[in-house]
Amino acid sequence: MVSLFMQTGCGEKIKPGEQRVERPLVTGVGTEQVALTKETFYYEASGTVAAKNTALVSAKVMGEVRDIRAALSDRVRKGDVLLVIHSPDIEARAAAAQEAAGEAGQGLMVAKEQMEQDQEKARLFEKRDELRERLEAIKRDYRKGLDADAEERAIQLENAEVLDAIARATEEELQRIEKRLSDLA
Repeated sequence: MVSLFMQTGCGEKIKPGEQRVERPLVTGVGTEQVALTKETFYYEASGTVAAKNTALVSAKVMGEVRDIRAALSDRVRKGDVLLVIHSPDIEARAAAAQEAAGEAGQGLMVAKEQMEQDQEKARLFEKRDELRERLEAIKRDYRKGLDADAEERAIQLENAEVLDAIARATEEELQRIEKRLSDLA
């Protein structure tokens, strides 16, 4: 079979230079010098342009948009106000929260005043108890009486006068403290 193909082959064999090739005649063609120029090309295409960094923005409340503060192509940063939403419900909640904060502040002031009064009372009670003990000690000394020795008796009399002055001052201070405690009660 292979020999059959080889024998039939190409049919006519053309030897180089034996046959003339006729080419068609071209007219009206000129030549130009080539120069480098800048050309602006415009391509029109349809599609979607997506930003590299995007964020979904949504409102946490329902309301009416009152003011738009950012345009479509503006660059914005975290914390920028993009638009103002009027929401009567949120405004009412904000007013209630401010009122509650004011009441809490007043409650705090009252609590501080009460704490200061309680601290003053504790200090006055302590001072009152100290003064009562001092008066009791003075009264015990009076009850003991005077010694038989004259010199000792003279010293004791002087001491008695001093103790009496201390007792009076102590009584006066004790009365002031008792009055202040009754005012605080």
